[in-house]
Amino acid sequence: MNFKIKKLEFNNSDLCFSYIKNEPYFKRFKNLNGWSKKSIESFLRSKNSLAYGFYNKNYLIGFIFCNHFVFEKTSEIELIFI
Repeated sequence: MNFKIKKLEFNNSDLCFSYIKNEPYFKRFKNLNGWSKKSIESFLRSKNSLAYGFYNKNYLIGFIFCNHFVFEKTSEIELIFI
C-alpha cells in the first residue's frame, strides 16, 4: 500500500466535498450536516485552518480539518472534522 498525508489547499475543495457527499454516514443528515462546497472553500481559505488529507495511491480516503489559534504564548488546535 502506498499511503501519504498531504496538506489540503483551496484547490482540494471539490475533492473534499465529493468525499463528504458520497460518504454514507453524512447522507443521513440534512444538508450533509452543514458541509457544502462553499463552506469547505471558506474553511480552506481561512488563515487559521489546518487541513490534511490521507491518500492511498492518490485516492483520498480521509481527511482532517482543524483551526489553529495562538493566544499570547499558548497555541490551541480546535478539531473541526475528521
